[in-house]
Formats: sequence, C-alpha cells, structure tokens
Amino acid sequence: CVCAAYDIGCIAEVHMVVSCPVGMPNYRQGFDVYDASTGIEEDISKVVIKDGEVMPGWTDEDIPSVAHDRAVIPGDVNSAVFYLMMADEDLKGRPPQQEIDAPDVFTDQPHILAVTLAGTAEHGGMVDPQEMLMLQLDFHCYQTGLADVHVEISFANQYYPCDFAFTYECGMGGSLDGASSAGSALMMVTFLLVVAFCVMGCAYNYAVQQKRGEEIVPGIEYLRMGKDMAEALLNRNRGYAGVSSHREDSTEGYQAL
Repeated sequence: CVCAAYDIGCIAEVHMVVSCPVGMPNYRQGFDVYDASTGIEEDISKVVIKDGEVMPGWTDEDIPSVAHDRAVIPGDVNSAVFYLMMADEDLKGRPPQQEIDAPDVFTDQPHILAVTLAGTAEHGGMVDPQEMLMLQLDFHCYQTGLADVHVEISFANQYYPCDFAFTYECGMGGSLDGASSAGSALMMVTFLLVVAFCVMGCAYNYAVQQKRGEEIVPGIEYLRMGKDMAEALLNRNRGYAGVSSHREDSTEGYQAL
C-alpha cells in the first residue's frame, strides 16, 4: 500500500511502502483532468485537477451557486466532457501509468437533475502520458433549478482521491425532461395532425365533392356557426352597454329636475 490517508497514517492496517506525514494527503503527482465542455465562463480554469488537486472554481460547495468564480454549465449544454490523463513530466520516481477506479458521480438535488456516465473512463481504466481517458456526463433535468454535480476519482486506495464539483442550470436555456418535454411533443404532434387533416380534407372536397372557394375547407359550417355565435355575443354585449348608458343619462336628467 502507498500511504493515502490523511488524519492517522494509512487507510488500511498494512505496512506502508511510502511514509506520509500525519494529516497530509498524498496526492497523485502528474494526474490531471481537463474540461472540454462548452458554456463555462472563460475566466474559469479549464484545468480541473492538477497533480491530483482540485483547481479554483471546481471545489465542492454546500449550496448550488452561480457566482462568477464558480464553474457553471448552462442548461442548453446537454453533456459535459472531461479528459483524464497523466502529465509527461518528471514524477519524482513514481510510475507514469495510473489505474483509476470507476468515477463516482452524483448530485445533491436528485429531484432536479439526474446524471449518467459515458466514455472510456466510465468503468475506470489505465491512464499514461500516451493514452488519456474521456469521461462524458449526460444531464437529465426534471424541473427548473440549480444542482450541484460531484465527481470523485479514486486510485484503488493508493493515493488521495481527487474530486471536483460544478453547478448545472436545469431549465435555464435548455429543455426539461419528463412532463415538459412530453407536453411539447404532444402539442407538436397535435398541430401536425390538424394540418394534415385540413390538407387532406381540402383535397377531398375539391376533387371528389367538386366544391370550390371556402366550401372546400373541412368543417366550414362549424366555423360559420362559431362566427355567428361570436357576433351575436358581441352584439348582445354592445346592447347591454347601450342600455346601461341610457339609464345613466335618465338618472342624471331626473336629478336635474
């Protein structure tokens, strides 16, 4: 075991190959994570993890935040991509290859957001200076709101695990999964069916029924009936307004007398 922990020596009851100072994390020198997502502000570092340590803007927070110094992915970005690699540099005697475990990804607001994994890093693997792994995070929103996404990458208890976090904006510039998407799809299908019915009905009335003019419109009699009812209702309201005005004039005349 290479000492990986932190407060009281090694994390397992075994002999240490490398001695670590008490309370000092043993970060994986040379292990880096880079952000390849779109939509994050330019002043946020694209280097997420450097030498096993999280960079500013990607640290964990108790409450989702959209502060200017926080990594925030807008809702119109459906996936985030991160590259895991080993730097091609002097690692002070440590091996250039590193086995990583399957990343642990979760959100503190599961009622707002679900995150699924993809890419070559989904199940873990080996990274070295010649071969990197890609981690893709796909976002599935249930409602509008902010959600913290946490990503932890461990090294089979050899080193201090590295973790980073960011804020995702559900429903802010993007589309929601679930009920909202289903409602939009239903409206679109209904609109297309209505258009298709009108076109086919007009063609049938023109070619088969030999109708011309506005008579080729399917259901024209119902449209006329609706128009007549609307006009009758409008005239009735105007009549009530005229009677009311006449009563007011009569009252004013009576008071003058």
